[in-house]
Amino acid sequence: SGWLKDKNIRCDGENQCRNTGKDEDDCNEVFAGNSVIDTFGIDIGDVCNDFCDLNSCIDEADCNGFRYGTFDEDGSLYYSPIRIGGKEDYPSSVFDNIAEYSTLPTCQQTFSGLIVPIFNYTRCAAMFYSFIVVDISEWVVDKMTPYCRDFMDQTNCTDAEKVALTCDIGGYPSTVSHNVVCHRLKGVQICDNGIENLCWNVSPSCLIHKHQMCDGKPHCGDQSDEISKVCLSMTHDDTCVRVVGGHKGPIPMAWLYDGVVDCESGIDETGTSWTTCGKRESNTFRYVAQNTTCSEDFLCPNDETKFIGMEHLCDKIDTCGNENQICSISRGIPELTTSAITRDNRDMHFMHCLKGLRSLEHLRGPCVTMDVAIPPEEILGMESLPKLTAPVEPMDCDSLYGELYVYMSCTGKCINSPCPINDYLHH
Repeated sequence: SGWLKDKNIRCDGENQCRNTGKDEDDCNEVFAGNSVIDTFGIDIGDVCNDFCDLNSCIDEADCNGFRYGTFDEDGSLYYSPIRIGGKEDYPSSVFDNIAEYSTLPTCQQTFSGLIVPIFNYTRCAAMFYSFIVVDISEWVVDKMTPYCRDFMDQTNCTDAEKVALTCDIGGYPSTVSHNVVCHRLKGVQICDNGIENLCWNVSPSCLIHKHQMCDGKPHCGDQSDEISKVCLSMTHDDTCVRVVGGHKGPIPMAWLYDGVVDCESGIDETGTSWTTCGKRESNTFRYVAQNTTCSEDFLCPNDETKFIGMEHLCDKIDTCGNENQICSISRGIPELTTSAITRDNRDMHFMHCLKGLRSLEHLRGPCVTMDVAIPPEEILGMESLPKLTAPVEPMDCDSLYGELYVYMSCTGKCINSPCPINDYLHH
C-alpha cells in the first residue's frame, strides 16, 4: 500500500487510503502502557521510517502489521533485533526456549559473533541508526548495524513493503530488503549476481540503483537520475518490468545486451527483435529504438563512450571528453560563464541585473538586492557576501554553473535546483 510512502499523511486524522484506511491504523501503538510518540517525544514521521531514531529502536518495532524484535514476558522491556544474541543466551526470554528454533537458518550475530537463529522478527528489520544514537550508545558502533554479519537477515522479508527485489541467493529465489540496495560494502554480495549493488554515482550528491534511473520519477534532489546521458536514448517497448523496483516501461538502449538482466522477463538480454544500426564489428554498432535510417555519428577518443549521434553533438554536455573543445573551435561557441560579477565591497550581481542591461531585465523580470548568509558558518574555501543582486522570481538554473549556481541555488532563486552546500564538510 502507498500510505507508508509519505509519512506526512500517516496518522493525520484523515483517511487517504480510502479502500483500507491503513494510513490511520495503529496510530496509538502502545509499548509498556505508553505510546512511542508521547513517551519519547519523537515525530510521527520518525516512526516506521526504517531508521532507528531511538537508542532502543522501539520506534521501528511495530510497522505495517508486523513486529520487529521482541518484548520480555511481561511486555515491559523491548529487545531490538540487534540486541538479540548480542551476548550469550541474551535475552533469556528467547534463548531459554532455543530448542524450539532448531530448524531455523542461522548466521553470525554482528556484535557477539555468536551463531544465532534468524527469527522471522529479525528479518528485514531497520538497521540504520541516526547519528545521535551512534554518538550516545555504548553498543551501536556504526550507522548501518544488521543482525547478521553477512546481511542474510535482510532476505526473505515477510513484509512486502520492505522488499526491493527478488534474486537467487545460493541458487534459490529470495526477496531482498531495500535496506541493503546499494550497500557498497567490500566483500559482501547478497544476490548471486550482485544485482543489489549495481549502483551509480549519477552526481556528487546522489548514489542510486541502476533500475531507478530514467523512469520518469526523480529520485535525486538534483534530478540527475533523469537527465543522465544514458536517458537520452530509450526503447519504445514498454513491456519491461525492472528487476529492482518493478517499474514497467521503456529502458535505456544502453542496457540492451550489456550482460545484466534488467527486465524480469530477461527480454533485454534474450530478445531478438531489437533494431540495430552500424556494422556489428564496428565501434558505432548499437541498438536503436525504432527502425529508422541510421544517422552519422561522431567518434569519441575513449572506450567508455565510443560515439555520439550528431543530434547530440555540441549540446554543451561533454559526453565524449573532447566534444566541447571541438565545438568551441568549429562553431565559435563561447566558454560557459561560471562566475558572478563582483562589484565593490564583494557584492555579487547576477549578469542581467547590472545597470545598463534594462532590456534583459525586462525580459527576465526585475532584480532585487538582498543580504546573503552563505555559508551559514565558516567553510574552508568560501567567504560570505554582504549582498547579492538577483532576479526577484526564481528561475531555471540548469544553464548556471560554478559560484553563480551556488549563490543562486542557496538563496532560493533556482527552480528545482538544490543548494550543493547544505551538507558541507567541517574542517
